[in-house]
Amino acid sequence: MMGHTHGLIGAALGLGVATVYHFTPEASLVLAGLAGGLALLPDIDHPRGNIRQKLGVVGHISLFWLKHRGITHTLIALVAVAAAAYMLLPLPYAIGAAAGYLSHLLADMVTVSGLPVFWPYKKESLHILPKRLRLTTNTLPEHLLALVLMLFLAGQIPQFLG
Repeated sequence: MMGHTHGLIGAALGLGVATVYHFTPEASLVLAGLAGGLALLPDIDHPRGNIRQKLGVVGHISLFWLKHRGITHTLIALVAVAAAAYMLLPLPYAIGAAAGYLSHLLADMVTVSGLPVFWPYKKESLHILPKRLRLTTNTLPEHLLALVLMLFLAGQIPQFLG
């Protein structure tokens, strides 16, 4: 999946968590932003990933050793992010942050490449869809998914305005 799709999936999950916890509209937007941002974090290992690009030269120099779809795309990283969120944030926000990160891993597992989520125990890529339904990044099916997510999120805006 591409960055914008990951961010949209994370934001949608953040709104879902906010709904479960009966957040105010303002707090819901904060949680959607947090989850959407954390959904981008695993791609800090990609030279063209959104977060790594924001770090500029520092990101490229300090993170050059990270392999794309490596450790940041594993259950080890998810547990680390969830634990840090749990220690630093109120519980509903920690759940939203972990859900955002998890959404990235799940979204990558619907692609043709899949993910080695059980690394280092198991290095084979895991897929959660049958072969014929797996997506290729930056193709029409992914763009349609992003469009549906944008329409969903846009449909949520009226409840925040009034």
